[in-house]
Amino acid sequence: MKLALAVLLVHGSLFFQIQAVNAEISQLVQRHLAMSNPADDKLAPFRQQAAIIARKKEATADQLAEMHARVAAVDEELQVSQPPQYGGAFIVFHLPSPSRLERYTK
Repeated sequence: MKLALAVLLVHGSLFFQIQAVNAEISQLVQRHLAMSNPADDKLAPFRQQAAIIARKKEATADQLAEMHARVAAVDEELQVSQPPQYGGAFIVFHLPSPSRLERYTK
């Protein structure tokens, strides 16, 4: 019984200490907000511009990744649809002589 009572007293004491610290923190935060007026912040426009640029950069990076995926898909599709190459060798077609061409056209 005495042990349970001692635990409750210690627990209660810690609870009140935590409440006191939280109250002090909230007072400090309110004092800080009262002293620093966000309207007087001269760096706010630059922070806003930096945030806008960061969002645009992220959007552009997403578009670039999407384009890379499209290019890879088209390259893969082209490789499938292209006829096989003959090891870089040229295929020579023999054209008929001009006299033979005349015979074909007549």
